[in-house]
Amino acid sequence: MKTNTALETNIIVSNNLKYLLKIHGVSRKKVCNDLGIKYTTFCDWVNGRIVPKYQNLEKLGDYFGIETIEFLRPLEEEGKLEAANRLLTYTNEIVRKGKVLDMNVVREMSDEQVKELLNSGFTFKHKTYEERLAECGGVAQTYKFDWGEPKGREMF
Repeated sequence: MKTNTALETNIIVSNNLKYLLKIHGVSRKKVCNDLGIKYTTFCDWVNGRIVPKYQNLEKLGDYFGIETIEFLRPLEEEGKLEAANRLLTYTNEIVRKGKVLDMNVVREMSDEQVKELLNSGFTFKHKTYEERLAECGGVAQTYKFDWGEPKGREMF
């Protein structure tokens, strides 16, 4: 695995910050105000003069909805950031608000997106029989079919 030099890391983090600002449609000032970061320091990060400390990358990752490690890889080249960002934002909202994942959303996710959910520690909760029964008003519905008289070759 190739490791980046300090200059390469500065450039990658700088490009990633520019890219994130662009796709999220936020200004440098807004990010600085929202996170309590000095504007000149943030500009140094964006311009590639210095790399933010890890705790600042964590803040930025939370702000933009990406994992901290993603700042060290070129985001724009991968082309998957929009989908991953949308998925991460969705799962973060679910976890924060204690909501249940809507299975209709899962049906529209790619296998990679579902794997990403699982790899990030997300679990799916299945409803118990009692919960399902309560949803339908406490009455279990059964269906009986009249298949006619046995002919002697049926399998049960």
